[in-house]
Amino acid sequence: MTQVNLEESLRKLGLTTTHTTLSYLERGKPVTTKGNVLSFLSVNIDLLVGCSHVLQVYPEWFLTEHKNITAVLPKGSGITDIDFPKPNDINTYFGPNLRQRRLERGWTQGQLAEAVRKRGLPMVTSRISMIESKKDISVTVDQFMALVDALDTTVNRLLCKS
Repeated sequence: MTQVNLEESLRKLGLTTTHTTLSYLERGKPVTTKGNVLSFLSVNIDLLVGCSHVLQVYPEWFLTEHKNITAVLPKGSGITDIDFPKPNDINTYFGPNLRQRRLERGWTQGQLAEAVRKRGLPMVTSRISMIESKKDISVTVDQFMALVDALDTTVNRLLCKS
């Protein structure tokens, strides 16, 4: 699939991006510099899940390195037999799963926000509340991964049906 095809497929799912953005993300190419620090594109979690749905891989696959794609794809009847998350699944599962994992740790929303801040990303208690209540689940992949790390869980446990 070309980047243009991916862009068109994402657009059909209601997600907006450009093949230029996809190209930068695909190569991990820095797009700006701030002083001596290179800055990389940060994508919204919706785009991550949209790409995983279109390409039929779990979101976690994008966040790990693979030398050989065929070595990590399921064998047998084909990858389409797997129930891959769809962009709308974020609205259904992310907030409740985040709350469940937080409560399993015995943390308050404030403690989770603090744990994310300790990982170098801004997060306030009210933002955790908005995500858990499904009022506003838009987070960047960086913020999402900080939540995954803070809760010592997996990408799929937060995004997929439990």
